This record gives sequence, structure tokens and C-alpha cells, in this order.
Amino acid sequence: MAPGDCAPPVPNTDVSGIGVRVSFYLQYTLAALSCTVSQEIRDIEDALSTLAVTNMAYCVTTLVLGFKSSPELTLYDGLVVMYLTLFILGFCFAITVQYTHAHGFNRYLYLLACTQCYLVLGTFLAICITMPSFGSDAACNSERRVSILFAPVSTHAFRIAGIPISSVLLIFETVLISFAYNNFLRSFFFGKGESKKHSEYIPKLRKVQFASNTIVYGLCVAHVETLRLYNKPDPSDSYWGFGQILPVFLIAHPAMRTLSLLRQHVAPRMCP
Repeated sequence: MAPGDCAPPVPNTDVSGIGVRVSFYLQYTLAALSCTVSQEIRDIEDALSTLAVTNMAYCVTTLVLGFKSSPELTLYDGLVVMYLTLFILGFCFAITVQYTHAHGFNRYLYLLACTQCYLVLGTFLAICITMPSFGSDAACNSERRVSILFAPVSTHAFRIAGIPISSVLLIFETVLISFAYNNFLRSFFFGKGESKKHSEYIPKLRKVQFASNTIVYGLCVAHVETLRLYNKPDPSDSYWGFGQILPVFLIAHPAMRTLSLLRQHVAPRMCP
């Protein structure tokens, strides 16, 4: 296909539509607020587990739909998935590293966090490797653009950098898990009672954490939305159909949990 003959990508709205994106943004915001407001391990567990499960489900859906014999995703969908899951993975990774140093950390959540890392980075690597042929409009993949620090970059250049970066990140994660393995085994076989972890606290600098979360959140939103700007997808990804409203409803529980934490930890300080 000649350059310039490609039509705008027609995204799968159940993967990259406005409802899915807004749901991810809100989940990130709620989790960051929960981890900043509360220092109790139970609250950190709830926030991390919600994000980890969402990330993993999103990656599995992308791998299934993107690598079918008749793909139901475009490369644009895959890029949106990469941005959303990688930025949220960065947040989860930072909190998990801090969290595992606390006495009584949940060993099952640690396993979940490790699985999430491999799945997200594996999805990143798989899309990078197959980028020239990924999706339902592969003939136009060379015409798509990726947003790197808000600047448009060709998919070819992104692929050249993405494959070694994702490989290095996978190796780094494996090394990190190996170093933490002894601590994990001690927790698994000689862990303290589950009830004790709820009274433990994670030491952290709230202002630093809030600032870093705000920066990462801003980068996530900016990269996803500039990706839309550069690729000009079909307007259908901005329509609020049932498939777009449902993901937003799914954040009702995290929202109620965060509001409860705000009332518990913030409201008393504001009242005389």
C-alpha cells in the first residue's frame, strides 16, 4: 500500500475506547490516593490487587484478540494497551517493592505482582516483535505513529528500541525476584498470622509518593491521548456505548473504598 493511502485505524472500542481509558485513569487515581492516604498494609493490598488483576485481564484480552488468525485489534489498540499497562505496572512495581519490605506482606499478592510483571512485559515484547504484522490492518502499521515524550515516533524506530528494552526489563525483573526469593520463601513457610498484617504500617514519604504518582499519572494520560492525536483513530472510539459505560461502573467498589479511606484518614484532620 502506498504511503498516505491508509485510512485512520478503526479501534476495538472494548479495548481502547473512551470508557476503557477513563476507567484505567480513574482506577490509577483511586489506587494512588489509597496508597497515599493510608499506610495500612490491608489498604495497599486492596489497591494493588485491583490494579494487578485489571492489568492482567487487559493483557490476556489483547493477546487473545490480537494474535487470532483473524485479529480483532489494530496496532493502535495494541499501543494503547502497552501505554496503559506499562505505566500502571510502574506504579504497582514501585509500591510492591516498598510493600514487600514490610513485615507480614501477603505472599499471594507478591505472586500476583510477579505474574503481572511478566504478563505485561511479555505483552510489550510480543507486540514489539510482531509490530509489522500485528493486528487487522497490518498493511498500514508502518504509517502509524507512537508517542514518546509527546513526540511522534515511527513504529519502526519504536520497535528497534522496544525489543531490547522489554528484554532488559524482563531480565531485570527476574534478577530482582531472585534476590527477593529467600524473603518470599520465609514468608510462605514461616509467615506470621494473617491477622497481624492488618495492623502493620508501611513507612513512606507521603509527599514524595503523591508527587511521583501525579507525574506518572500525567505521563500516562498524556502519552495515550497524544497517541490518539497522532494516529487520528476512527471517531467511534469516543462514543459512549454500553461497552464503554460498563468499565466505568466496575470502579464503583474501588471508589467506595477510597472515599472510606479519605473519610477515615483525612476528614478527622480537617475537623477542629
